[in-house]
Amino acid sequence: EGKEIIPAIYDEAQPFVGGKSEVLLNDETFSIDNNGKRILKPLNLSEPAGKPIYDKFVLYDGDLNFSYRKGKMGLGHLLEDGKFDEVLPAEFDKIESVLGGDFWKVQAGKKFGMYYQDGRKSLDCIYDEIKLNGWDGGYLVKKDNKWGVMGYEGNVIYEIKYNSVEDIKKESAEH
Repeated sequence: EGKEIIPAIYDEAQPFVGGKSEVLLNDETFSIDNNGKRILKPLNLSEPAGKPIYDKFVLYDGDLNFSYRKGKMGLGHLLEDGKFDEVLPAEFDKIESVLGGDFWKVQAGKKFGMYYQDGRKSLDCIYDEIKLNGWDGGYLVKKDNKWGVMGYEGNVIYEIKYNSVEDIKKESAEH
């Protein structure tokens, strides 16, 4: 038989990472340790009118958490004093880790962008599709049915004018 790790009192519970788990109880999100003891003070993240700034937090890794507000996602660190250090604002529909968390691929509506691990913008959220470019570095980007390659700093490597990724590969092989 399995051992109960988290008492069955929580509305939601995330897996333990780094010795802690994020739990939701009566609309309050906080962390517990391996013994089920609370390790963060209640979050006091409110707007001046007293409304909570975030609807919930979901543990991603270590102290890094996805934040949610009005159906949008953000990312940041829950601190032991109950504050939240925002890395990405809660304004995206989706956030994905790329290259083990070195970059974040974000989606807002039907458009994609890229951010560095620390929240600095790498690419504006204006592309129809973004993929890692495995042969020249940077990103393969699609915009208005054309493909190009952008560097991690947002610089143009291959102009967005190609009909396919294969066309870019051909041009790359010629240089």
